[in-house]
Amino acid sequence: MVESSVGYTEFVLRVLVATLAGVLIGIERERMQLGRPEARARSIPGVRSFGLISIYGCLAALTSTIIAGGDGVVWSVVFTASTLGLAIFLLMYIYTTMSARRAPGITTYMVILVAYMTGALAGVGRLMEATSIGVLATLLLALKSPAVALARAISYEELIAIMEVAVLALIVGPLVAAYAPLVPWIDVYRVYLFFLLVLALSLASYGAARIWGVRGLVYGVTLGSMVNSEATIASATRLLGTLPEGDARVKAVRVTTPLIIGVMQARASILALVSIALFAGPRDLLEAAPLALLALVSSAVAAASFARGVSLGVEPITVRSPLSWYTAVKAALTYTALILASKMLELLQAPGPAYIPLAVLGGFANATATIIGLASVLPSLGVVSVSALTLIAIASATLNKIVYSDREALGGESFKLVVYMSLAMSLVPLALAVAQLAIKLV
Repeated sequence: MVESSVGYTEFVLRVLVATLAGVLIGIERERMQLGRPEARARSIPGVRSFGLISIYGCLAALTSTIIAGGDGVVWSVVFTASTLGLAIFLLMYIYTTMSARRAPGITTYMVILVAYMTGALAGVGRLMEATSIGVLATLLLALKSPAVALARAISYEELIAIMEVAVLALIVGPLVAAYAPLVPWIDVYRVYLFFLLVLALSLASYGAARIWGVRGLVYGVTLGSMVNSEATIASATRLLGTLPEGDARVKAVRVTTPLIIGVMQARASILALVSIALFAGPRDLLEAAPLALLALVSSAVAAASFARGVSLGVEPITVRSPLSWYTAVKAALTYTALILASKMLELLQAPGPAYIPLAVLGGFANATATIIGLASVLPSLGVVSVSALTLIAIASATLNKIVYSDREALGGESFKLVVYMSLAMSLVPLALAVAQLAIKLV
């Protein structure tokens, strides 16, 4: 059964949505003609034409509803007849334009059909769907120039790499999520997501570095560190290893390492402060002042490193492959080992001092999960203890950059620089934690 009648207000709303969707598509077509005078000479349909086509589709659906009176078979017959009318008109239009040898491409004919069906969706009351299709169709049409430029610039190997990441995310990912609960002791899906994240960040960093050189890599690691600093350091050091040994590589390492660590420390500190505010209350944030101080210091370090990185210029980075499966597998195995060690320590369930190694190991494996876990035991440990343990976890998460860095790609000297900078930046949260615990004991 279909609806047998439509109120006047609903009628106007449906026609209006159909008109606007068609006009939106028509605006893009008109804009395309302005940039291509030869297209205007071929009389490609514009705003009025596509607006009227969408109205026709809407009226076809509405008229079918009125005539059918709730009978679905009659509705189908009437709507099919209306669609055939458009098909006949479209065939005549194609014949006329082709006979004049100035026919537009097939895109125009497909857009006519889309505009008609968009109007029909609005006519049957699917207003959100009609609006979405209108916007999506317009966006797809507008992306022609960037898409063509991208197709010309991208290599076949790069396209394959994009497809591989897409298959892992859209096809393999759901399968892993479905069967991951069958594996005891460890969250296989979380490990898989980390592996996929390393590959995705590797691909994104490669693209940014290919277009903008070292400066693009700086943009990439800034955004990547907001998501996962371990995956970011793994992919970034692989790319940095392609730079010539000497000043160029050293300068890049001196910028990217404190940038990744600074963003991570700022993100972790802010997360800890938010968790304490949620679990304990905003008034107790004063007792977590060292975390706020770390957030300020690390943010300043990240901002200074970003400014230096942007000034490095666009020195090209040449990489043989967009993806590094070896780096991703090695990082995922390291991540798995750290998670297992953390799980084993949790089984001890010992209070007090046992939380310190748990914070160290947990920060090494996953700082975000450790911070949230520590916040959950605020009632038993108190804000000061949790704040200090969080700072220890952040210091540990700083040191794990040494483990996740691609030592083989960087080479000895550049890797030593990563080690020294990680050690130096881990001293800040560690010193704050020691000071906070000492004050508590006094």
